[in-house]
Amino acid sequence: MGTAGQERFIPLTTPKEFSRLLYPNPVCLLVTGTGPSGKRLENEEVKPLQEKLNVMTLTWLTPVNNLGGFVFSINKRRFTSGRITSFQDFMLSIPTKGMERLVLELGKKSGRWCDKVSAVSNLEFQCREHENCNGLFCSARPWIKGCCAHLDCKIIRIQEADEQHYLVSALVERASVHEGYWNGKNFAPADHPPYLTFLGSQKFAYVTQPEG
Repeated sequence: MGTAGQERFIPLTTPKEFSRLLYPNPVCLLVTGTGPSGKRLENEEVKPLQEKLNVMTLTWLTPVNNLGGFVFSINKRRFTSGRITSFQDFMLSIPTKGMERLVLELGKKSGRWCDKVSAVSNLEFQCREHENCNGLFCSARPWIKGCCAHLDCKIIRIQEADEQHYLVSALVERASVHEGYWNGKNFAPADHPPYLTFLGSQKFAYVTQPEG
């Protein structure tokens, strides 16, 4: 799993920097639940945040500008496709080498039929605001432990891509990255585990710092 605690994460400050995190088309974990706005699903009873969180694996995404805008495709049958239309905000976390099994397990299970927070092994969270807290009962959406970057995003537009998929336009509103993966300009590991990109058929490749 990942490298260091939250004290080693640095906030990025410009939309251009936000976009740089998505340039390499990394594998992302998309988290829905009660976000910074405190929004809840319509007609949803008040429950602990743990019962509200859901995580899915996302690989079909790309930035569209240097203003933090990006698009991604999601199957209409996905449990998350309904949640993003209700919440209108979500988080992306970028996993690193050593988290492949977690990424695949999250892709195989559906939050419609189980609570992934409890059902998926090795899925851990950390609070972005308090030490010694797993974040599951705090007001802000927690980070997925072990990931090297976290992006808070909002939905701009959802349209049909085809009969089976939505094309979602979204905007990164804020982002933080582990200091070992950011040199002030580029998102690449320096003496840390590489992060993942997806080749298909449950195979991953790894993004590393270029030589020279």
